[in-house]
Amino acid sequence: MNNLRDLLATSHFIKAAFETSNDLRYKVFLVGGTVRDLLLKEVLGTDYDFAVEGNASSFARAFAKIIKGSFFVIDKKRDTSRVISNRGLQADFSVIRGKIEEDLMLRDFTVNSMAISLDSIFETGAGTILDPLDGKTDIKNRLLRTSSQNSIHEDPLRVMRAFRFSSSLDFAMDEELSSQIKKYCEELNSVSEERVRAELFMILEMPAAYKTLKDMDDASVLRTLFPETEKWKRFYQGGWHIHDLFDHSMNAVCKAEEILNHLNGYFPGYAKKIEDYMAEEVEDYVTRRGLVKIAALLHDSGKLYTRTMQDGRGRFLGHEEKGEAISSDIARRLKLSRQTEKILRGLTANHMRILGLSKLQRVTPRAKYRFFRDVDGYGLELLILSLADAMATPIEGKRLEDLKGLIGNLAGYYFEEFIAAPPMPLVTGEDIMKLFGIPQGKEIGRMVEALREAEALGKVSNKGEAVNYLKKVAGGRGIEVTKKKR
Repeated sequence: MNNLRDLLATSHFIKAAFETSNDLRYKVFLVGGTVRDLLLKEVLGTDYDFAVEGNASSFARAFAKIIKGSFFVIDKKRDTSRVISNRGLQADFSVIRGKIEEDLMLRDFTVNSMAISLDSIFETGAGTILDPLDGKTDIKNRLLRTSSQNSIHEDPLRVMRAFRFSSSLDFAMDEELSSQIKKYCEELNSVSEERVRAELFMILEMPAAYKTLKDMDDASVLRTLFPETEKWKRFYQGGWHIHDLFDHSMNAVCKAEEILNHLNGYFPGYAKKIEDYMAEEVEDYVTRRGLVKIAALLHDSGKLYTRTMQDGRGRFLGHEEKGEAISSDIARRLKLSRQTEKILRGLTANHMRILGLSKLQRVTPRAKYRFFRDVDGYGLELLILSLADAMATPIEGKRLEDLKGLIGNLAGYYFEEFIAAPPMPLVTGEDIMKLFGIPQGKEIGRMVEALREAEALGKVSNKGEAVNYLKKVAGGRGIEVTKKKR
């Protein structure tokens, strides 16, 4: 324990919390996941959890001033706040309910129900861990156990937290926890959409999200989140597909995860760039990586409503558009931002587009440009989704290899040419209005886009060539160049 105490005592973050506790005369404890991870890994991460005997928000404000960090209220009613330092460290502060031992017993799982008093680190030197529910033994046995028989019922979001912790820590759930999950999983519908969304995307962010989603389905949790998925089971598509719609969708998630976990094997030369891109947050907790996985789950949802039979085979004309509407409904149900919804809708609506390109004898630079132009903002995600969809379908080997080759080629085009194109056209919309004497409107936008495409394809490289090109475009549309007055 001395090693852990010494580690804690050298943390400037924890020192600042102790200094704040002395200034305000509030007793403070390091709690929850911070203590758990300290016992598991014997290292301090970037996230800290503190419990305060007193006004937690006032404490957090004072702490933020000491470290020159940013203060945020998470839950005013529950007196929970967050402070983020300019070094990227984060601390959450919550008020202690009753005595510290009572507070610990009200937490979700035993491994999160331990605490260390800051006094015991800096004054007595003992660094004693308060562990009323024997969480240390559960950590040793790698077991996830509820802190009480009412734990899940008290906060149904703990259903999802159980799966997240079980997966991220590689802990088994005990029988009591599994029983509570099955009993109370439908109460997830009473939890705010924002909290559900955060937990869902934290699960999707993990490298083994596919297995976690499968476990959630076995426990009837997935159908609580996405009732649509139940109808996919035993809905067979025929053709290339040997799985029902549900299994194909889950397999697509599995393959998307395989690609994302091994980018260097699928996109040699561009893996680091794609990895960094996929780690971008579109909104809180929602990364592009997580969006690819949920899009993989939802991409064929429209098939259920569009099947027709022709020559004994099922056809699903328009399933992309129907699926787009379903993805939009789910995005709004989860209260995703408009930007996130746009990406999810676009991925669903366009997931067949690369398959269409693969049927061409030659994919021209113009076709590549227009592909990325039309899916602006989610082109790389679409490459991975399309590849995952194909890999989840038992199509013949050569066809799959050809598709992999095309997707790799498109990735190369994206990085080497598409995003390397000039951000602004050589001639602006204002220039075009003056040149042709036409008012602002859709025609200007079309001409600007035509010029941007010509630039990307290397047809024009300077302003003179751009003007001559636009004159040809205008002539084809019956627009005359305005003569300059002498």
